[in-house]
Amino acid sequence: MAYRISNLRLDRDQALRTRILDCAMLRVAEGGFANLTMQALAEDVGVATGSLYRHFSSKEDILLKMLQLLTASVQERMEEVASQEDQPDLRLRAMFDSHFTYFKAHPEYLMAIFATNFMESSLVIDTAIKNLMEVMRVHLRAVVSDGQIAGTFTQKIPTDMLVQ
Repeated sequence: MAYRISNLRLDRDQALRTRILDCAMLRVAEGGFANLTMQALAEDVGVATGSLYRHFSSKEDILLKMLQLLTASVQERMEEVASQEDQPDLRLRAMFDSHFTYFKAHPEYLMAIFATNFMESSLVIDTAIKNLMEVMRVHLRAVVSDGQIAGTFTQKIPTDMLVQ
């Protein structure tokens, strides 16, 4: 008979993963990515270091999850801004305001992004950052294109050049 993991166990594991990420983000916000060690994180969470490795294989895995969460947040916030603001110039301003407000409240995400500059190259992390940037570009491209069509933004420079 195969072992079946109960819903309670799955919920507890998810709660622990969330706690691990919350503690990791706090540690990164306070001292940068270099301040994040698996041993220190385990102490913050209140678990054995080995327990962390059940949920995240490495610091890189934690950083990857942080980048994925940030990408999902950007997508959600930009969709909300687009649905609330029709005028391209006001939508563009609202997009930037949303980013500034978010990063002010969550500096750990900026620290995580900048930490990638000090790490060895990683295809997984590079891909996650490219995904994040593409989500941002898609929304920026849409608002710039709308603004050019409406005559609010210059058409002298192609949309894709402005967005890069």
